[in-house]
Amino acid sequence: YDVAIVGSGLGGLLCANILSREGYSVCLLEKNHKLGGSLQTFGRKACIFNTGLNYTESLDEGQVLNQYFRFLV
Repeated sequence: YDVAIVGSGLGGLLCANILSREGYSVCLLEKNHKLGGSLQTFGRKACIFNTGLNYTESLDEGQVLNQYFRFLV
């Protein structure tokens, strides 16, 4: 591998995606049995809770998250 990334939270997943698109061989390491870090769901009784992304500001043209999302699509 060219790059090893420890942790598969949002930052690790984005980094792995960007580097692999740029042609790097990437190894993504995660200690838990699910990828995503805090991007998870959990259930209590009949309810399902999403603990994932809860900040979606900065999506206007030219702002930081807009650039990330456009790159990922």
